[in-house]
Amino acid sequence: MTKPPGRAGGFGRSGAGAGVWFCPAMSYVIARWRPQVRIGMLAAIRQLFDRLMDDGNAVNMGEEDVRLAVAALLYHVVAVDGVVSPAEQAMLGDLLEKRFGLDPQSTRSLIKAAETADEEAVDLYHFTSLLKQRLDDGDRERIIEMMWRLVFADGGMHEFEENVVWRVAELLSVPSRVRVRLKQVVRNEAG
Repeated sequence: MTKPPGRAGGFGRSGAGAGVWFCPAMSYVIARWRPQVRIGMLAAIRQLFDRLMDDGNAVNMGEEDVRLAVAALLYHVVAVDGVVSPAEQAMLGDLLEKRFGLDPQSTRSLIKAAETADEEAVDLYHFTSLLKQRLDDGDRERIIEMMWRLVFADGGMHEFEENVVWRVAELLSVPSRVRVRLKQVVRNEAG
């Protein structure tokens, strides 16, 4: 082992902060490894900027992301109790068709993508943070209203469904009084 070039006393810093001697063989391994990581990171950053700079794609990307996030949250509320009833499936399709102006085939594709996204998601924050950034207060409240419609679609309310609506409302910064008001309105309409 030799002293690293340009370092006083021959000590560098490891990940834990302790001094280590420079090893030419290891510097070769690190030098061969780091550029690939940097190139990968730079490529990913460049792709992100390219997507953001291309106005048409940024708008389309945003719309698709919003659709998928809304659909995933709606799917989650119907699936959380372990049973997706035919009434809930029909209501989910109707809500997505009306909200986004989709044809039946596009709606089915969106629901399938939402199911996959919901299964792969570790939490709800990924969806809600996107929606909180891109939607105004009224649109976020409409999402909570749609969730309540799905909760009451099968004629009852499971405690897991109610808990999901509460958590999503909190993550979307929809005030508790609005969430409760929407629940009452939808419950009264459902009869």
